[in-house]
Amino acid sequence: MRTILTVDVVLRPDENLPIDVAEQIANRAGAIFDSPPGETWVKMRAVDAFAENEADETHYPVLVSLMMTHIPPAADLAIYVQDLGYAVARVTNRRPEAIHIIVEPKGAGRFALGGQMA
Repeated sequence: MRTILTVDVVLRPDENLPIDVAEQIANRAGAIFDSPPGETWVKMRAVDAFAENEADETHYPVLVSLMMTHIPPAADLAIYVQDLGYAVARVTNRRPEAIHIIVEPKGAGRFALGGQMA
């Protein structure tokens, strides 16, 4: 399944992400979604300014936007999202509760890869 992830990591003070963090997430996500090589893409962004309304402390979350060419049935999607959350938590050294995933509408007909509509 062709998949695009945008991963926003809220950085802790003085935290630096490993140079291969995007690659690690791409490889783990590719395995979760059973994507052929080169069909899962990850765009990483480090966020140094973040707030939660009226929160006592920041838990340094990771916000993931997930776009798939087709949305699987709800039961399968729930498993994918849970597995992806655990994988991102491991790679970014966060608790699974700090991983928030936004499932975007299906990507088929909404993006092009190499100039070809997906």
